[in-house]
Amino acid sequence: MKSPVRQKKIPRRITRAAMALLLAFLVTLAFVACDKPPVTEPPDPGNSTGQTTTAGIEPSSGYSFVYRGIEIFINTPVAPILAELGDPIHFFEAPSCAFQGLDKIYTYAGLEIQTYTEGDTDYVYILNIMDDTVSTPEGISLGASPEEVKAAYGNHAAESPNQLLYMSDGCQLKFVFADDELVSIEYALPVI
Repeated sequence: MKSPVRQKKIPRRITRAAMALLLAFLVTLAFVACDKPPVTEPPDPGNSTGQTTTAGIEPSSGYSFVYRGIEIFINTPVAPILAELGDPIHFFEAPSCAFQGLDKIYTYAGLEIQTYTEGDTDYVYILNIMDDTVSTPEGISLGASPEEVKAAYGNHAAESPNQLLYMSDGCQLKFVFADDELVSIEYALPVI
């Protein structure tokens, strides 16, 4: 008679931190998956037809983000930024389904920088504030209330349940809340 095989018991509880990491990973994958807007370039001054191309758009002159003293704008080349910041804590890349080349994600303490490739250049696509050790130049960090965000950015946001969305010159700034507490801050190219 064979003895019964004992199986290891897997703990049923997953810590809150592990769930938060899993959620952050899944959100990251969602952004890398096929939801990026098309990128267009202003007409070439020599192009009398005014047709657009897919070679990239002008850098955002809208909301900027300051991290470790470096001002970062959406849709600007990422190489000079990475040179200033140094090696990331984590790096991930995958073939892009919206652009040619690779989408890349650089993770630093409290900040995630997502890029897209156009030609031989990688551009900033999304800046995602990861924890409350980092705040916007206006002083908003995770944990803030909707009222604090409105006091800092104004009442002109597009509002939906649990979200405030601000737009400024080629930059979308999104604040997501859970139980009136800020849980996500994201700078991104606008969704077209």
